[in-house]
Amino acid sequence: MFKEVLQQLGVKQNQSSAYHPQSQGALERFHQTLKSLLRAYCVELKGDWEEGLPWLMLAAREVVQDSLGFSPNQLVFGHKVRGPLALLHDGLKEVSDPPQGLLQYVEGFRRRLFLAGQMAKENLLNKQKKMKRLFDRNTESRVFCPGDQVLALLPLPTSPFCAKFLGPYTVVRQVSEQNYLISTPERKRHSQLCHVNLLKPFYSRFSESEKAPAAVAIASSVTEMAEDVKVPEDGILQPRLNNSETLKKLDEFVKHLPFKQRDELSSLISDFPMLFSDSPSRTNVIEHDIDVGDAKPIRQHFYRVSLEKQRHLESEIKYMIENNIAKPSFSSWASPCLLVGKPDGTYRFCTDYRKLNNITKPDSFPLPRMEDCVDAVGSALYVSKFDLLKGYWQVPLTTRAQEIASFITPSGLYSYSVMSFG
Repeated sequence: MFKEVLQQLGVKQNQSSAYHPQSQGALERFHQTLKSLLRAYCVELKGDWEEGLPWLMLAAREVVQDSLGFSPNQLVFGHKVRGPLALLHDGLKEVSDPPQGLLQYVEGFRRRLFLAGQMAKENLLNKQKKMKRLFDRNTESRVFCPGDQVLALLPLPTSPFCAKFLGPYTVVRQVSEQNYLISTPERKRHSQLCHVNLLKPFYSRFSESEKAPAAVAIASSVTEMAEDVKVPEDGILQPRLNNSETLKKLDEFVKHLPFKQRDELSSLISDFPMLFSDSPSRTNVIEHDIDVGDAKPIRQHFYRVSLEKQRHLESEIKYMIENNIAKPSFSSWASPCLLVGKPDGTYRFCTDYRKLNNITKPDSFPLPRMEDCVDAVGSALYVSKFDLLKGYWQVPLTTRAQEIASFITPSGLYSYSVMSFG
């Protein structure tokens, strides 16, 4: 029915590609103009936009279109339609045209209508050529052949109003000069008609020869790479040893020293065994306090983690409770925890104190500059480096700080007895 009506009225229907509004530029531009008119109408008259829509459409149709050189009313009716703007103009001008006879009016009407159509076509053609010339400055021609791999800008299955380049998809055939049919087997529609502007070529990171190696070499088990450098037979890195385990194998780590220096080092370590325990010690020189003034307690929910990381969390909490580093708490404060990976593949248990830091009164004691420390030891003959065993856990907290520094995990609420990693 609709096609028959279009044929009787002499209207040609042009179809455009999906998700390609550029092919309907004139319509999209008029929508922008209409929205501006509606916005001005609502702001000026404080009325509903649907009430002023007929008057705004009548006013828009009597304005000269830049590309055509005539207003839509002039091209349809062959003369100026007395709309709101014309009435306002005539009211200000207060000049009436002289009366015309019927024959003169019909001849003038036909002449004006013919000339207006000719001039509108010429103006539109010139504008289109100019716009095409400006648009083609930064464009490049893209042609795809059947079987080519492409990425297509398509709506996301979970969010139809968002689009991104998906793929790669295979080009089935070229439907027209600008449209291609691509195969989308994993989507609801197994084939999709896309405009060329929605496609871009897909380049694989690896060629087929790189994906399928011609030969594979396997090395046998080697226990020694060089004269004094040994590696595990299975090639797997071993976890970091505890201090007690390291002391039992101390001779393996000091083989590069002469026998006399080995004995001196072993004797020195034996004289101070408490410095190399598996659990961190605790200083009695100072306690760390947290001053938040009269701030209200901050209570956050725990962070959700995977089952694997949750097992690591429970293992760390068990270790801290056994070594009197943390204990169960009933505090009104709660900060979430997370696991941070270390270079050796293990995890460091950290607490997110960002919200707590925002309300904590800062300490303005100056920190030493690293450059000054380097300059101070630059002339020394020997420089020693000490790696403390969990240095933060060796500084105890005051009773007030223990309550404020409480942390929450999926298994419960706990409070630190010492400073924490954060």
